[in-house]
Amino acid sequence: MLSSQEFDGWCYRLNLPEVARITISQIRSTEPVRQVKAMGGNVSGHYCSQKMGKTLQFESHKVELPGIEEYESDSDVLEFYDQPYRLTLKFPTKKGQVVTITHIPDFFVIRQQSAGFEEWKTQAKLEKLAILQPNRYIKNQNGQWTCPPGEESAQGLGCYYRIRSDAEIDWIKYRNRQFLKSYTEQTYQINSEVGNYIKNLVKSQPGITYLKLLQYPQVSPDDINALIATEELYIDLSAAPLTEPSKVQIFCYEQTAQSYPLINVAKISPITDSLQIIDVTAGSCLAWDGRPLTVVQKGETKIVLRSEDSLLNLTHDEFDKLVQQGEIVGLKASEKIGIHPEAVARFLKASPEALAEANHRYQVIEPYLHGDKREIETVPIRTIRNWKTKYRTAEQKYNWGYIGLLNNHAAKGNRLPKISPDTYGSLICLGVREIEL
Repeated sequence: MLSSQEFDGWCYRLNLPEVARITISQIRSTEPVRQVKAMGGNVSGHYCSQKMGKTLQFESHKVELPGIEEYESDSDVLEFYDQPYRLTLKFPTKKGQVVTITHIPDFFVIRQQSAGFEEWKTQAKLEKLAILQPNRYIKNQNGQWTCPPGEESAQGLGCYYRIRSDAEIDWIKYRNRQFLKSYTEQTYQINSEVGNYIKNLVKSQPGITYLKLLQYPQVSPDDINALIATEELYIDLSAAPLTEPSKVQIFCYEQTAQSYPLINVAKISPITDSLQIIDVTAGSCLAWDGRPLTVVQKGETKIVLRSEDSLLNLTHDEFDKLVQQGEIVGLKASEKIGIHPEAVARFLKASPEALAEANHRYQVIEPYLHGDKREIETVPIRTIRNWKTKYRTAEQKYNWGYIGLLNNHAAKGNRLPKISPDTYGSLICLGVREIEL
């Protein structure tokens, strides 16, 4: 919830009228104006909100509860309150007689750029109400339900009024959240070593499907679900049901998932066959913690690797442990596509912040790459030219223009571990798949 200072800053930023500020302050400081009850086919209940730090009421588990779940996860929603305020509505009845009624909307929602009342109903219920009260519930030309008397009353308070229906609910996301909820209640504890191993597998194979990740020994659905529920791994909850694991793609970060369709990362294809052993013949390409390495020599006792700025000697035991832990992965250049392994290593190493910035840069320059331009441009043309040059240069050098939009912060200095691999501890003996390019 917003502190008093943050609320004042929000009001100032939106330049709210005094009447709106008084109304919202009243809603924020008082209890719900009514207690909900189960009626007819509705099932009422209470929801423990982490965002609000308190329990909220819902009158229907079919629309209001999914609505609360949406508010809880939506970054645009700052605060939300149940049964918040009594509005006075005036509208003509079906026979033309003007009536005045008291109406309590389901929720009051404070968003980043607005605040207002939101009333949730099923589409079927709205169709019936539109017949009984045609001047209160109206479907506009865009197919959206409106409530003119509600909007008029809310406008007098400096707020909006909005009808929400079950047609707006993202049911895939809602059911996935329900599926994962038990894993956020600290009822399942994942082994930290297994958790780190799974995360390393996903990091080396962005977009690997849930089903293929399960093919690794010792990887269980509970482990994967726990990592997703605690946001240590990321999936697009709206993309596919968790009950269809072949359709669920897993990433380390949300930013990686966002860049996946932008840069056609399908070129980095997870291996679909059995687990493979890292190729350590001279000239083979590897990556250690996202840094590109080349095998110089494999001797009887040591393996010599070359990084960008130094040579590294590892014993066979040290090398094997790093492979088992997923720290070292193999890179195999495809003759057809030919993306340079260094570019892939940089992508796998990139931080969420670097990926977010690269995604932003790509979205800005994408129209210009095709000879178009954005209708409203907020980025200086000189900056756009610079980003385009970096994209084209990387396209020629690596056959992958997107990599040129990543900043180089992660590549500065010697990032190779300065301690013995023995300090990593031992892990279960599992192989690591190569990355096909």
